[in-house]
Amino acid sequence: MKLLKIYFDKLTSNSDSRILKGYINICKLNYEEISTPEKWLKDRLMLISLSILYPAMIRLSSLQINKSVLIEPSNVKKNVEIYQYYLNKNIEEKFSYFHWKKGIRIKNYVDFLLFLKSWGKLVYLSIFSFLMFCKLPFYEIFKLQIFLLFIAINKPQKIYIFDYSNVVSYLLTIILSKNINIFYIPTNSNLSTYLKYSYLSNISIVLSSKLQIQEYYYLINKGWLIAKNVSIMKWENLFSIYFDIQKKEKLYDIGFYSSGEWARSMGIFREKNIDKIKENVNTDNELSKLSLMIISFLVKFVIRNNLTLGIYLHPYERDLISRYGLYPPFIGQVDSKNVFLSDCSNEMNSNIFEAELGIITISSILYDRNSYNLNSLFYSNEQFHKKYKHIIYDERVYSCKNSQSFNNIIELENKLNNYFIYKKLI
Repeated sequence: MKLLKIYFDKLTSNSDSRILKGYINICKLNYEEISTPEKWLKDRLMLISLSILYPAMIRLSSLQINKSVLIEPSNVKKNVEIYQYYLNKNIEEKFSYFHWKKGIRIKNYVDFLLFLKSWGKLVYLSIFSFLMFCKLPFYEIFKLQIFLLFIAINKPQKIYIFDYSNVVSYLLTIILSKNINIFYIPTNSNLSTYLKYSYLSNISIVLSSKLQIQEYYYLINKGWLIAKNVSIMKWENLFSIYFDIQKKEKLYDIGFYSSGEWARSMGIFREKNIDKIKENVNTDNELSKLSLMIISFLVKFVIRNNLTLGIYLHPYERDLISRYGLYPPFIGQVDSKNVFLSDCSNEMNSNIFEAELGIITISSILYDRNSYNLNSLFYSNEQFHKKYKHIIYDERVYSCKNSQSFNNIIELENKLNNYFIYKKLI
């Protein structure tokens, strides 16, 4: 713990123990790349080698960087388009977009001197990381360091950071919070996963969905989150234009939103070994069993009551189908009479109006549906929440007019029966 605190202080110049707790919370991530001492050693050597070779990555550039900068670590094209659209709609000043793959760009010898000053510190930190079992692989630390070099050289006044589900975003926010005006926009994701134990007294948070408002004040009241201020954007501004979300005729009475737990390690992490997926190794995890049990019940329920069920696949599942021909284990229950598989060519978000009532286990689609006042039932079980607290919804936080919880199949059946009698959640 002492070494971790020293490392953190060196990285952030902040000895606040509450922030350290948040950092440790973030680093409880399962990275296969450093899962054994041998892999970890190889990973650290790679990090040190890359850090030493940073000067070879320098490129001359005449591109002028604006005082406001958008940073999005994952560099997913659709995300960048959405975020740029949001900023164009909501801020007046011009902004630049930077991603770590662009490398280190300098304009003159002053920039080069700034680079050398920062580079020395980063090499030192990379070597220092050898003294502790930091649970972040080299490519995450490498990305973080590229961003820090960019900021040290260009000195932006405002930084807009999206996607708190990315650990680099979190650490970058903490590191820069004392010196730069940071606007953090966590998109429509679970705040508790990465904002719990976050003490961001110099950071402005911009929320993008109705449920996040409830979640934000829950964390504030618990003392688990501190922020400079909070604002709320018009949610449609962030997603509607990209996904072309429009009100459509109802296609299904019930929609189940899968997260592909059957193909994930522990039901959470995407399985990289395709052979394991082919052999159904992961279908035995608790989260997979839960979703398959709910689907089996829903199939029987809609057939018995002459209703329709649409099953919506996660992008991960659609990728497994298109690239490897691997279909989910519930595919045999699709009869195209009462039970249907959603259009695999469309994003899940663009189809949220198709289902009258959504059933959700761990999917973030709950945020999307609630923002459009669409009714949903989400799984919330105290035993599961203790074990998977970052992905299982907590009914104390998320229950509201359009979103209600169920703890087991019996409660789900009762709520479905009541809903299709009274056409509202009770």
